[in-house]
Amino acid sequence: MLQPNSIHHFKETPFLVSRDDIPSLYSVDINHKSYFLGILKDFRKHSRLSKFLPEQGRISLSWVHLGENEVLMPHTHPIDSMIIVCSGKVKSLGEVETILQEGDIFFTPAHSLHGFIGLENKGFWGLSLQFEERGLYENSTQPLVSFIKDVKEPAINDQINSTSLSSILKLNKALKEDFSHNKLFAFLNNPKNQTEEIKENFLSFFQIWSNAFQKMVLLRSVFCSQEIYQKIANIHMEEEFGHNISLQKERKTHKTSWDPILCATAEWFPGKIMSLDEVEKIALVHLVIEASATIFYQNMPFFISGASNDSSHFKIHQDIDENHELLGLSLLENLDAQIYKNISTLQTEGWAMLNKMFERISELLQTKIL
Repeated sequence: MLQPNSIHHFKETPFLVSRDDIPSLYSVDINHKSYFLGILKDFRKHSRLSKFLPEQGRISLSWVHLGENEVLMPHTHPIDSMIIVCSGKVKSLGEVETILQEGDIFFTPAHSLHGFIGLENKGFWGLSLQFEERGLYENSTQPLVSFIKDVKEPAINDQINSTSLSSILKLNKALKEDFSHNKLFAFLNNPKNQTEEIKENFLSFFQIWSNAFQKMVLLRSVFCSQEIYQKIANIHMEEEFGHNISLQKERKTHKTSWDPILCATAEWFPGKIMSLDEVEKIALVHLVIEASATIFYQNMPFFISGASNDSSHFKIHQDIDENHELLGLSLLENLDAQIYKNISTLQTEGWAMLNKMFERISELLQTKIL
């Protein structure tokens, strides 16, 4: 029998850990290919929970989720694993195909081929357990899984019709890749175009977008009415505030150009933000605009950004934009199917407007050198 004095070394009092408090993992990259997991929340990624999970006789526990029709592709791993279904329904794929529902336990021996697809309106939530070595995705850069290579990924048009977080992340990955080929980047990275005149003209056009972006960030924060979303909006505003002014100060001239197409595409974003709900704002601001910013600043050649000091507009954004892309992403988890459909439409529109805006800058720069 456990004596009272045998537990005196425990300093912790009972505490609650919400599922939302555990960091999420949405995908892993294996051999330069992304595999989407739905939602995986490893207990060891929570600082307080991890202290109570022993390193000897080691066990790994993770919350796992697949939305309706969301697929974890068939794969194998070198250790035994177990899924306990806590809510909803899910179908197993691979060597055994069967329907699992609340309370069911599905055991997968080492090296057995298996996968899952979420069923019903909300898919399923479950617990994934491993009893040796480490959790399957505990090290997300070296996961203990091997996916089947000949399973074809859905095309973009199929993804748009999907209704899960994985579907909008897959779509965003494809749209990011498309944006990375925007002709502005090729133009600016062509050595023959790297003149002081082109630099000043580019910054004059880019100032239009910087001003519109600043307006959008401020509008989002001012008109947010829910605390959980206000926190995200405020963090973003605090880190972005005044960057259009710093850009203006770093330029040699205060001249700002004007073009109807460029201004219309840039001003679409602050106008659009006023018509969106808070979830859609996260998608537009972070999945689209901040994701594009990461690509944009990575593609800025030395003659635009290289001479800048550490506090410059370009240096700051090279450091912070990748983190901004992930800001608030957990608030897009476990939504209704229709909301994911709406987000996918918004993503497509937002990326199209960004592509057109930067293509227009390229066209204007080429016109000036003819």
